[in-house]
Amino acid sequence: MGRIKKQRGPRTRGRAQASSLGMVPAPGKVHWTPLEHSQCGCVVEWGWDTAALPPPVFMQWCRGVVRFACPWHGGEGSVPIPKPPSGESIALHDPGSGHTFYAQAADGQSAALGTRLSDQLNEIDCLIAQGTEAVLAAMPSKHRDWMIARGHDPVSTWLDQRFTDILLNTDANRSQKRCSPT
Repeated sequence: MGRIKKQRGPRTRGRAQASSLGMVPAPGKVHWTPLEHSQCGCVVEWGWDTAALPPPVFMQWCRGVVRFACPWHGGEGSVPIPKPPSGESIALHDPGSGHTFYAQAADGQSAALGTRLSDQLNEIDCLIAQGTEAVLAAMPSKHRDWMIARGHDPVSTWLDQRFTDILLNTDANRSQKRCSPT
């Protein structure tokens, strides 16, 4: 069976604080993902330039940054950055990765989606903390068996797929209809 690789967890220790580059217009190819910050409850739409940044770097950034307060409540370093006006974004430079990420306040449907996506991230992180067996048990059995039969590591493959679905496929998440019991 598969095992959970050590580098799967969010980078929270020894991480240098991201520094603000100020209010800047986001490039045209920015992909936005709303996420709720656990310490302050704010929902921030985090953006990344899809032409300049590999998706795994953005996914790792998101998994770590949501553990702290949002940028306008102090972020990782407890130094608040002024909240940008509606429709404006700020740019943050992450010294750990050398990349620039963008932030803007989420509202309405984006805020609701951000809360839902953060809940999904927390569920996956809880599974990871419980260990490989918990992750394997949470996977659809047919999918797990299919991956094993084809020589894939089911845990790593499924976790990569889940993080991609949660953090990168936000357009699909926006259009998802919520089921209600009948």
